[in-house]
Amino acid sequence: MVDIAWQAGFEKRFSARFYSIGADTPYMERDPVAKRSLRGNKSAGYLVHVPLGQGRPHLLAIFGMNGPMSLLWAYRFRRMPELAWALKEPSLLMAEISMMKAIPERPTTFKFCDDWKVDIAAKCRL
Repeated sequence: MVDIAWQAGFEKRFSARFYSIGADTPYMERDPVAKRSLRGNKSAGYLVHVPLGQGRPHLLAIFGMNGPMSLLWAYRFRRMPELAWALKEPSLLMAEISMMKAIPERPTTFKFCDDWKVDIAAKCRL
C-alpha cells in the first residue's frame, strides 16, 4: 500500500474540479457567501516517476490539466532543486500552482510564470 502525504491545508484537493476552457485551466473555487463555484487563480501540476523493471527505462510523466499548464509546470519543476529527489526514486507529486499573472496570448518565453507560487500539495515515494 502507498501512503500519500497530503500537506496541511491541501487535504480536499483530491476532489478538485477544473475549468476546461482557457490556457490556465484553474480550479473551480466555492464562494461561501454566494454558494456557487467561481473561477479561481490556482491550477495543478502532477509528476509520476515509475521504474519499469530491472535494466529497463523509467516512466516519467510531468503534466497539468492541458498543454500550456503541462509546459509551464515542467518549466517550473526544473527550477525547483528541492524536488530533485522525485527524479531519483519512484514518486508521485501533486503541486498547486497559484497564477500571479495571466498567461500572455503569445509568449516568447516562460518567464512570465517565474513568480507564480508553487506549493507541493501531496507527495509520495512509491
